[in-house]
Amino acid sequence: MNYDMGVRIFQLGLGWKDDQLVCRRDLAAGWKRIPADLRATIPIMTDGKPGPDRPCTFDALADWLEEHGDAQLVLDIPERMDEALTQISTRVKNAPKRMIVQINAPEQYETLKKNTFKRVLWFVRSDQFTSDDVINAIGDLKVEAVALPMTMIDYELVSILKRHYKTATYSYVINGCENLQYLAHDGVTGVYTDAIWPGSCTNEMTDGRFKMPPK
Repeated sequence: MNYDMGVRIFQLGLGWKDDQLVCRRDLAAGWKRIPADLRATIPIMTDGKPGPDRPCTFDALADWLEEHGDAQLVLDIPERMDEALTQISTRVKNAPKRMIVQINAPEQYETLKKNTFKRVLWFVRSDQFTSDDVINAIGDLKVEAVALPMTMIDYELVSILKRHYKTATYSYVINGCENLQYLAHDGVTGVYTDAIWPGSCTNEMTDGRFKMPPK
């Protein structure tokens, strides 16, 4: 559904079950983050609960990506990352160009140095890192973007990342249109969202300059 609504970048967690690569999803958590007044507008939801959903296996995901050639993924792989990326690269055409690998700490970047996946995003948690930590570490990381909680967003930090390190800034998880104008003013590139689609908010952040995904 999100693809049909215009989203082209999706965040997806991958893990291991019985030595097989599988998707990790928590639909209930995502549902709770959506403001109550927006839930009724989401077609896939019925009776206040997530609607029917097919199992997300790695093969099903690879088939879906083949059918949707312009879709991209932000991959969160907390365990056996290198092994998972090797498997993905052999199954998904042009995987290194279509996948952005999410790291949750600077030391994880070492895992990617010898890998063909060069698109990297650092997902920063405010209970683990400060703004100063981000600035001090970013120079040693060749990442194309940093994802920050809204509480860490300010114009000076976003400007330093963009001008000095050529690094884009995303914010998470933003489910209300009222926050988009604030983020646009601070120069944020895009947001993680459960409930906002391209063109659904009538402000400066949906005019094509602001990237709405990932979902």
